[in-house]
Amino acid sequence: MTQLVRFCSLNAFLIFYTVMKKSNFFKLLFVFAAIIIGLNSCDSEEDPVQSCSQDEICTSKNVTACCDDTSCTYEYNGKEYQESELDQLAEDLGCTTSGGRYAAGSEMGELKSRLLDLIAKAKSGLE
Repeated sequence: MTQLVRFCSLNAFLIFYTVMKKSNFFKLLFVFAAIIIGLNSCDSEEDPVQSCSQDEICTSKNVTACCDDTSCTYEYNGKEYQESELDQLAEDLGCTTSGGRYAAGSEMGELKSRLLDLIAKAKSGLE
């Protein structure tokens, strides 16, 4: 954004300098027109809004869910997962039950439910 502003300011200055070599009335008219056109043509798009939420899904295993206007992603252990990759994320988490065995069946359903809740929390931050 700052580079764009610098570029627009530089263009306005160069136009102004060139016009100053001509007659005063046309100089002033041209400068105002150039500034107005320059300011209107500068793209002032804002960065997309993003909302993130983090939770400890399993013991010592934090997952971050981030959403913007178009999509949501999970991040765990430096790897990014799309919403459609929920099963892979649940498998990569490798959560174990209190007995030390890996989560399966209804426990895996509960794990996925917690991950979906995390995305819902991130989405609610966009409102």
